[in-house]
Amino acid sequence: MIFQANIPDEESLHELYSRWISHEKVLEMHVTKRSLSSYDHHYTVLRSLIDYFGKRDFKVFDYGFGNAELLRQALLLGIRSYGVELNVRQSALASDAGSI
Repeated sequence: MIFQANIPDEESLHELYSRWISHEKVLEMHVTKRSLSSYDHHYTVLRSLIDYFGKRDFKVFDYGFGNAELLRQALLLGIRSYGVELNVRQSALASDAGSI
């Protein structure tokens, strides 16, 4: 696991997740910059976990999941996946897609 040394306060988190990483920016990035290599990277990570554990009976948790692609791929591979997203619109979008 990787932890952040400096923890933002509530105001900073709101600024970050509503303006810097807005729903519109995430969707734009997802649509315009989506590539096979990003899907391949997620698959490689998940496949490595399957190989390491020797089974698919484990859970994936993604904090700040953005467009939830990693969670969706985990579900497709039969891995239970969960996530938390501070941007309310992103969270609703992923939930509507059945990702979390």
